[in-house]
Amino acid sequence: MDDYLHTEINFSDDKTRIPMPFFASSVPFVTIVTLSTISTCTILIISITARLYKEPLSKMVFWIIFADFIFCLPKLIILINVQKSFQFCNIIQGISHFGLISSFHWAACFAHGILIALKTREIESLAPYFRHYLFWTIIVPVINTIISMCTEYISYVEETNTCVHYVIQGEVDYEYIFYTGLPLLISCMISLMCYGVVSCRLREILASVPAAGVINLLVFPILLLICWLPNLTTNILIIMGVQVNQTLVSIFQIVGHSQGLLDALVYGGSNKTIRKKLLNMCICRRSPSILTDTSKEDRESFVSSDLNESLVHDVRNRAVGSVNKKVSVLSLAGSVRSGGSIRSGKPLLH
Repeated sequence: MDDYLHTEINFSDDKTRIPMPFFASSVPFVTIVTLSTISTCTILIISITARLYKEPLSKMVFWIIFADFIFCLPKLIILINVQKSFQFCNIIQGISHFGLISSFHWAACFAHGILIALKTREIESLAPYFRHYLFWTIIVPVINTIISMCTEYISYVEETNTCVHYVIQGEVDYEYIFYTGLPLLISCMISLMCYGVVSCRLREILASVPAAGVINLLVFPILLLICWLPNLTTNILIIMGVQVNQTLVSIFQIVGHSQGLLDALVYGGSNKTIRKKLLNMCICRRSPSILTDTSKEDRESFVSSDLNESLVHDVRNRAVGSVNKKVSVLSLAGSVRSGGSIRSGKPLLH
């Protein structure tokens, strides 16, 4: 959930509810969400065109980046200045919620993959576990999302045209804990437990497993912990009624929504094919300007180099021609010595 409001609303049951908007509109928040959406979309397109989703580890990376994309995209759609409704808020939040929970679960699967790589010494050994990962990261988040959409987890405020989640002051928010806090907490605990086992044998893994694979398995759960543990902590404090500095909450929200950008940078930086594709894209975009901005001296140097190449080619052809002439003369002389006729090319009659 995004920045909570200090506005307190009293309902007929005399309970004070604090509205917590799901989608913030501040410039830093919109900027990081836009960067995460663009970067994850770029990686997904390159992965599909280059068919980088065939290996087990590449499949896992593809799906976690897809989850990041699904999480961030609705937060840009919600900024469209249209009249919203409860159905609109429920659907758009459900899509984003699925991406968030799926990303949490994929990070836990990466942590489990570290243990498998440690045991088998091969990244390919993750293949038999992939269908179990899909159940944990697709089916379970779908069930979680459907249940949340059938409850009062989200509300629509017509006065402000915003989608919010109400927190009752002084009461525990069991809905947030069950739908968001618990999946994040479980993923973080699994990641920490796996790191505890692996930390003592990290050198052994690096010696037996390709470095790129180890980096991907290690980094994605670490990014989850860095991006979402502070956010989880502040949300739990808010739910318990503790006053938290609003600036700190906003910073932690921005850090949390940067996970998609960081995941894309890590995978794009560690994958040679993606790096080449991105480099080619940059070169293609810069090539027209490079040609138009070429200085006079550069063009003269290009011309002189072309002339030098033509001269060298001409000299080479002349040398080859002279050698061929010598060879033909020698062959004719040899035929004369052997008793042949130069004109007819037939042997002389005796």
